[in-house]
This record gives sequence, C-alpha cells and structure tokens, in this order.
Amino acid sequence: MSASGWQAVFEGCVLLMGLANILSAGFFWQMRATYVSKDDLAGLENKFEAQMKDVFEQLDRKAAEVELRKFDDRLRNVEQTVAVNASEIRGVRDIMLRVEHQVSLLVQYRMEETKP
Repeated sequence: MSASGWQAVFEGCVLLMGLANILSAGFFWQMRATYVSKDDLAGLENKFEAQMKDVFEQLDRKAAEVELRKFDDRLRNVEQTVAVNASEIRGVRDIMLRVEHQVSLLVQYRMEETKP
C-alpha cells in the first residue's frame, strides 16, 4: 500500500472514531435523562425516609390503639365479673339474714321451753 492509501485509511479511521464519539456522546446524553442525579437521589431518599417515619409512627399509634382496646376489653370483663360477684354476695347475705332470723327464732323457742 502506498502512502496515499495509508492516508485514506487513517482519515477513514479518524472519521469513524469521530462518528463513534458523537454516537456515544448522544447515547450518554440520553442515558443522563433516564438516570437520577445525585441531588435528585438525595431528595428522594429524604422523602422516602420521611414517609417511612410516618408509616412507623402510624404503626406505633395503631399498636397503642390495639393495646388500649385490649385493655378496655379486659377492664369491661373485670367490671362484669365484679357485678356478678356483687350480686352473688347480696344473694348470700339475704340467705344469711333468713338463716339468722330462723336461728334466733329457734333459740328463743328453746329458751322459753327450758324456763321452769
């Protein structure tokens, strides 16, 4: 190959390399538009962290509400048990008063019987 042939090959390679550089620059320019920048990513991270904090706070509130409902249910159960026990105690008291009255009548009768 002569010097002018090599010159043409060299110019062709330079032209192809220039075209490849232009195409890759366009490709990277397009990719820049599709990927997120560091500043945008930092903003998204902050927004995500704030949202996650809100979610965890809501979960904590829900857990507290559930615990409060459970406690309220247990308290109502205790109130019902106390009411049942109080009515049973009143019933036993009434029975004891009747028995006491009967015993006192029997004692009076026996004492009158034993008088000379």
